[in-house]
Amino acid sequence: MNSKQNIYVHQLKHPTESQLNAIVDICVKAYSGDIAAKIFTGGDASLDEPMWRAMICAGFYSGAVYVSSDSSVLDPIMSIGVWFGPGNVLYATEEQRALGFTKFFCQIAPEYQQWMMDDFGPKTRQFKRRVLGPTTERDSWYCNIMATHPVYQHQGLGSAIIKAVCARAAVENVPLCLGTQSDSNAAFYCGLGLREVGRMDELTPWGLFTGNMFILNSPKL
Repeated sequence: MNSKQNIYVHQLKHPTESQLNAIVDICVKAYSGDIAAKIFTGGDASLDEPMWRAMICAGFYSGAVYVSSDSSVLDPIMSIGVWFGPGNVLYATEEQRALGFTKFFCQIAPEYQQWMMDDFGPKTRQFKRRVLGPTTERDSWYCNIMATHPVYQHQGLGSAIIKAVCARAAVENVPLCLGTQSDSNAAFYCGLGLREVGRMDELTPWGLFTGNMFILNSPKL
């Protein structure tokens, strides 16, 4: 908890169905219209909910899901972060993919499935290896989702989660990494002490995707 701002941060390990639904809803609303969401759903907004649910469930299974609120009982949940610690990567195992990703991916239009597997996916992986190194994503605390409900943005809820994971990474003496496609988010992460290590510009069917990658090698926030 940050008592000054009355923000409570918890790693949520065993969510109720209501909490899980609230977390999914935060992601759907926070990323509404975002180019990354369009890329990963093939532009089909009806797939936003199953896409986020699959990622979040994978995070609960083998990652760490952090939530923040102005209430110690987490009602309402206002901001969420899905992170994977050293040794774990999103969708690296069949067990993770079986929690919703496999079914979700089959619903994407075939031409976009192919584009993701043959074009955008490989380019994204190559970009990460180039700017982070071949093993940093697996050896770090890597953020796959950071989202704050639009009603509660700009209140320090997201930064409280990032600082909590930075503290954990510092204790474990491992890097912390995250990416964003938003210039405002990029400035925000720089303000928290993260260092931008690379930028990916890729033309997609929905416009230009710009991905900025950040790292904190000695997280001490």
